[in-house]
Formats: sequence, C-alpha cells, structure tokens
Amino acid sequence: MSDDRFASALALRKEGKYAEAGALFHALWQETGTAGTASGYLHCLRKTGHAAAAVAIGKQALEKFPQDVWIRRELVWAVYDADVKPAVEKEDLPQLTRAAEAIVELQPEDMPLRLTVFAIAKLAKAKGQWQIVS
Repeated sequence: MSDDRFASALALRKEGKYAEAGALFHALWQETGTAGTASGYLHCLRKTGHAAAAVAIGKQALEKFPQDVWIRRELVWAVYDADVKPAVEKEDLPQLTRAAEAIVELQPEDMPLRLTVFAIAKLAKAKGQWQIVS
C-alpha cells in the first residue's frame, strides 16, 4: 500500500505537482519515517515555499538518518532558501554569515556552497567589508 503511494508521490513530484506530492510524502513520513519519504517531503516543502518548515523537519530527519545523502542535500538547499536568500534580500551580512556557517556544517556539495560564498563576497564587497571578502 505505502509502496503505491510512494510511487505516486514520486510521479507527482516529477510532474512538478509539489503540493500534491508533498501531501503524500508527509503522510508517508508520518507513517513510515523512512529516509526516502523524508527527503521527498523536504523537497516538496521547499518547492512550495515552505523552506523554514523543511529546515525544521530536515534537522529531525538528519538526526534520525545522519548518513543519508538525500536528506542532507535537501536540508542544505532548504537552509539556502530559508536563510541565505532572505539575508541577501535584506542585505544582512551577519545573518548571511550565520546561514553560511549552518550550510558549511552540513558539508554541502559544491553548488550550494559556491552560491553561498559568492553571495557573501558580493554583499561584503557592497558594504566595504574587505576583510570578509578576502
């Protein structure tokens, strides 16, 4: 039964129907608590604009599955969406630095790390914070 719903959730996510897929992933995460349902749920939360919720749930899921690459990836992108992007928009360098530290702690892959570092460098340059830029 849950295998059919998992397949349906994956298909909906692939179609870009993140709200519908997220509802299925959420139910499966509540019922089964597997790493696959967690990462799917995090992805859908993030894609539907609920990055802060994805961060909170992602931390719980990563605590349960510390070696899961997909949960870690989704959590990194959730932190990027929930914390890095708003800090850049508000031009809040201290907040951006804290968000970057949270991302680094998660041992991200190359792309989110680069985007975060470039965001810090750009904002620090605009604010004349040359020590941070270097």
